[in-house]
Amino acid sequence: MTANVTAHYSCNDLIGRIDADMKRLGLTRNTITRADLSRLDEFHVGGHGATRSFLDNMPPLADNAQRSTKKILDIGCGIGGPARYIADHYGINVTGIDLSPDYVRAGTMLNDWVGLAPLITLTQGSATDLPPELGPFDAAIIMHLGMNISDKQALFNSVFRALRPGGYLGIYDVMKQNDGVATYPLPWAKDSDMDASAASAVYHRGLANAGFTITSERDRSAMALAFFAKLLGDTGNNSADNSTDNSGDNSGDNSGPPPLGLHILMGPDAKTKITNIASQIASGLFAPTEIIAQKPALP
Repeated sequence: MTANVTAHYSCNDLIGRIDADMKRLGLTRNTITRADLSRLDEFHVGGHGATRSFLDNMPPLADNAQRSTKKILDIGCGIGGPARYIADHYGINVTGIDLSPDYVRAGTMLNDWVGLAPLITLTQGSATDLPPELGPFDAAIIMHLGMNISDKQALFNSVFRALRPGGYLGIYDVMKQNDGVATYPLPWAKDSDMDASAASAVYHRGLANAGFTITSERDRSAMALAFFAKLLGDTGNNSADNSTDNSGDNSGDNSGPPPLGLHILMGPDAKTKITNIASQIASGLFAPTEIIAQKPALP
């Protein structure tokens, strides 16, 4: 499954495509900001609003006391959107790890463009076998990663080892609500062979077996449906399905998806993937869910 996941998230000439879309917006590598990238680099249900709400509920981030001394691990960091938000908004050092070398290379370059490279380190690696030299961390986050990892016990065991005693793990994943059959493609899977989505009970069991205690849980379906309604309205009837050639100056061309959108990462079938997940959240098959868990503190 690892090879299929890597291939699913591979993006040829990712930086070139971002460069072309920046040109459409009149931006350069010297002028682009973290906020400019947020439509593209926060690749999860709810986008930046979901990132902000999720992270504000994480105890090490919600507590202002000595916040700048904390170390955060972003597991499955993608091209680094949440990591950049943490570094920029909270002033905290972030380490990100992702299976996709394309994402890590692009994310590292984007960190440099927006002036956040001193606070962020991105590295290629496996979430189920986190290198011990990366830690220990005060908190770790997982945002839409579990749907691509079938061995969730290995994932939670790995995160547990990477955290300091008393550290927190925040999970924001799309979780199954019943035994219905999913419709593909989805943002994280082209077919059932790639889909490792699971019920929240699977997460509860894996976290408990690893040694975590769950401190809170929140269903984010209502937020997700409002987000998708706006997103699909913004992209228009056909635009998210278009494979747009951004090699020229299209600043005056309103056809195709908006610049610096999720289509860059999701590909030409972006609208199909978005429509499928939106409809299956609405039907109750899936629910984007947050879980906060804590590693026991030392006596």
